Amino acid sequence: VQPSWDLLGDGGVVFRHLSKPSASGPKPRDLSRVRASWKVWFLRNSELILSTAGAGFGGSADSLLDGTGAKDVVLDEGQLMVALELGLKEMQAGGRACVRVSE
Repeated sequence: VQPSWDLLGDGGVVFRHLSKPSASGPKPRDLSRVRASWKVWFLRNSELILSTAGAGFGGSADSLLDGTGAKDVVLDEGQLMVALELGLKEMQAGGRACVRVSE
């Protein structure tokens, strides 16, 4: 099991690497342009509420993994939820992670 990190120290945003690339560049910094895909769902009932993959909310798992569901965003420009930006800044290119955001 991979260790997890409490990014804010209050249990509000918890980050865990699912897989790290074997070779990668540095982590993204402020105002970095990144290409990423993600899914957001409610933990309580596993209801998918947002996905970058495919049309609508559903998409496919393959499109998240192969990059076809990826979106280009610039960090710190208000395009993403702050917790998602914090998680992206902890990742390395080509990696996969899970970010849990509490109420």
